[in-house]
Amino acid sequence: MTLPRLPRPIVGAIAGGFVALFLIGVGIIRALFAVASGHAVDFTRDLPELAGYVASFIVAGVLVGTLWPVRRYRLGRIGIWVLGMAVVVGTIMRMESGPLSSWSHSDIGIAVSLTVVFGIAAAVGFERS
Repeated sequence: MTLPRLPRPIVGAIAGGFVALFLIGVGIIRALFAVASGHAVDFTRDLPELAGYVASFIVAGVLVGTLWPVRRYRLGRIGIWVLGMAVVVGTIMRMESGPLSSWSHSDIGIAVSLTVVFGIAAAVGFERS
């Protein structure tokens, strides 16, 4: 019996969700080391933001999955990952600096820099595999 192939946007959403959960797991492990070192850790303030973090990876996965056919072009292979990373970085920057309308020029520069660097890194890493 063969399973039906899932549409690319759904595969992207699932992959994005798994990446987000993996990265949250890394954060939890770091918190456990902090607690073991005698530091207090409180996640209660971060719980609503964690939902937005996971959602941003899922949305980025849907975006990458939807635009998957443009990978046949060189710019498309990089562009889809940069766009996906823009969603994630934008969400993280929103959590740290507030709404886009309140971002300073340095916030925008940081967001653009992180988006480009991590987007290209994701493109290179994924396209090599």
